[in-house]
Amino acid sequence: MKRLLALTVAATAFVGVAPVHAVDSPLMFTESTGAPISGTPTYKAGDTAYFVIAHFPAAPAEGVYIFQAVQPAAGAKPTTENQSGAIWVSTQAGASFAPTSILSLKIDNGNKWGADCAHQQCGIWVEGAHGTTSAAQQFVPFTFAAGATPAPSASPTPTAAALPKDVAAVTINGMATSANGLGTIHYREVLTFAATSPAGAVISYKSYTPTLCPVTATGEVTALKGDGQCDIAVVSAATATTSASESHFPFQVVAGAQSLTGNKSVAKVKKFLGLVTETNFGEKVTYKNTTPKICGLKASAIVGLKAGSCVLTATAMGSSNYPALNTKVVIKISK
Repeated sequence: MKRLLALTVAATAFVGVAPVHAVDSPLMFTESTGAPISGTPTYKAGDTAYFVIAHFPAAPAEGVYIFQAVQPAAGAKPTTENQSGAIWVSTQAGASFAPTSILSLKIDNGNKWGADCAHQQCGIWVEGAHGTTSAAQQFVPFTFAAGATPAPSASPTPTAAALPKDVAAVTINGMATSANGLGTIHYREVLTFAATSPAGAVISYKSYTPTLCPVTATGEVTALKGDGQCDIAVVSAATATTSASESHFPFQVVAGAQSLTGNKSVAKVKKFLGLVTETNFGEKVTYKNTTPKICGLKASAIVGLKAGSCVLTATAMGSSNYPALNTKVVIKISK
């Protein structure tokens, strides 16, 4: 890809560090505040699409380009695209946006660049700068409504007082993180937020998706399903010198990792050893013995027959929140 010269959005400064987690999907549509939009958004010509990205590539250092395009064939790059309206996301000076910013892109009907978004599937394309490949490369579709009024991206509510906003320092699981970076949380994973206010403001936490990702008063967030999008806000109360503010931390919710822990690794000849009967998500575990000359298996217990390695296959059912389990269990049999 040739170097893009027409970058139409003013540059912003790079502030903070990258999010704690990376996710499978590199782009999430949001409101202008950073709060995620559920489902596929609808735009018309002249609207602004807001979104955040993850998987920001460490290399190339030039970052990524993002522009409107017509959906390409599977595995291919777009051939009908609006490169002249691209934004450049990078940590380099002069970039349109820093990776942790809320990104924005002006949407049009595609007529000026050979498309017709009213009759073709248009969306947003993310790719490595100058045609390089990256984990961020992806087409994300949106719905185009010619002449219709879409659900607009909400604008931040101006504060009543002309005071600067408090900017809380936030950590997740003890690691510093910046607002508006798209993170990930697994089913039943617990993320612990902690925030401090330079102005001494009272800090509280709010979930905009409480049925999916509730947050406790002390900042502990748990994902209750294995799919979806959630948004946690860190809220700074007003003080005598600062106005109230919210920082948004959007997350993609993904399936949990079913695991088996607690089985002992050593047993003795002629001694019985009980095995773990449930996974971390409570699914019943079934064992199969692949070394019958070394150990005997009955239900969820083994008996050592002679010295060696007793190798079992453990399986358990999955669900919509986590995949099925299929793992190897090795127990050393000693005399």
